[in-house]
Amino acid sequence: ISGRNLVLYDYRSGPKGEVFYNLEAFDDDGHRLWTAENPSSGPPAAYVEFMSHDPLQVWDFACLVCTIDPETGKLLDVEFRK
Repeated sequence: ISGRNLVLYDYRSGPKGEVFYNLEAFDDDGHRLWTAENPSSGPPAAYVEFMSHDPLQVWDFACLVCTIDPETGKLLDVEFRK
C-alpha cells in the first residue's frame, strides 16, 4: 500500500498484559518505516485483521475499526463497532 509492505503480526504472539504494537510498514529493502499507533493504552490492545486498503482500516481486538495513515502509521480515526 502506497509503496509500503505492511506486516500484521499475530496478536497472540505479543507480550501478555501489554499493548502490542503489531502493525508495521517496510520498504522493499526491508527497512522499517513506521509502527502504527494503537488506539488503546492497556491490554489486550492489538490489531487483528485488515478491513480495507483505501482507506487503510484495521480491526482492533477491542472492536475498534482504526483508520491508519499509510504514509506515517498515525491513527486518523477510531470507530467502535460491535
